[in-house]
Amino acid sequence: MSRRSLSRVAPLGLLLAAVACDASSPLAGADPAEEDGVFCRAPSAELTFIVGRDGIPALTDPTFVSPDHPDASYLEDEDGVIALLLDGEPLAFPLKILRWHENVNLNRAGAQLAVSYCPLTGTALTFDRSALGGAELGISGLLFRNNVVLYDRVDEPSFFPQMTHSAECGPLAESGRVLPMVASWEIRWDAWKRLHPNTVALSADTGFPRPYDVPPDAEYERIDNADVLVSVPIDPRLPPKERVLGLPLGLDGGSAFPFEELKRSERLAISIVQDGTAGVVFWERDAEAALPFFVEVDGVESSFTVTSDGFVDSSTGSLWRIDGLAVDGPLTGRRLTPMPNAYVAFWFAWADFHQETSIWATYGS
Repeated sequence: MSRRSLSRVAPLGLLLAAVACDASSPLAGADPAEEDGVFCRAPSAELTFIVGRDGIPALTDPTFVSPDHPDASYLEDEDGVIALLLDGEPLAFPLKILRWHENVNLNRAGAQLAVSYCPLTGTALTFDRSALGGAELGISGLLFRNNVVLYDRVDEPSFFPQMTHSAECGPLAESGRVLPMVASWEIRWDAWKRLHPNTVALSADTGFPRPYDVPPDAEYERIDNADVLVSVPIDPRLPPKERVLGLPLGLDGGSAFPFEELKRSERLAISIVQDGTAGVVFWERDAEAALPFFVEVDGVESSFTVTSDGFVDSSTGSLWRIDGLAVDGPLTGRRLTPMPNAYVAFWFAWADFHQETSIWATYGS
């Protein structure tokens, strides 16, 4: 298989190599295109072998603990978490743990999920594994244009780049099987605790000796750092590592909401249209979170205005929180439906996968 060229290896690349040094990890069979009879849709030049299959160990049904538990002491208020509500239960998946494992297979409340994070592209996406018959997802050891490639743990596996979430190699690639996304949010830990005091978070007791209390690679994530592991064109419209909320549209398009632009405002309610359906992006600077929702409630579409307490809809005057819960007014207790296919990414990666993307700005362009 041909390889994409490697740029100067960023410190995070060395971190990934260190993770791969787990002596118990099988290193064979990581490259599907080098196995006889394996069908690949993806050009071989866009797949890069980094570590062996399962060299980065995904977690399955790990332990969750309350915020005041000793095994949650690795978390700081400013840390980012991937948050979701599962049958009403608030769950937090800290990036400090996901940087080392990149995927969590979760079987809970009747759901079969995969909560994935790629530290190279800064992308957190959650998938419904029931589309694969509940098969667990592992880390293949391949990158697809810097993005982690997941694989289903079956006798004849298929390989899914996280950001395309479609099978690019293996038996499911011929039909282009797509992993359905489930809504999850990236948000600060202190904000999530404030919204959901009864939340639980991943325990540091994962069974793997990892320094989860070590902060992320600040140099790699520096907003103007153009160093990436696999060389790709860098769209110059924004700094390479600026975080954006991305809303895909078709194969190559979409909208990007840059966090540095959003941070100019304490709170925003941005009206959007996604695939012909009206929506809104709620932004709060203190939470460092941009969360998109559909705006139809009981068949009625609303617009939203910002107040000092939250977001008010035009239809009923109800007050809503950033996580889409109405906390005052006629719709108290109701929830907006979150958009499942939106996610946060580093700009260089979002623009590489969505080359026709537009960029939102406060002046409306």
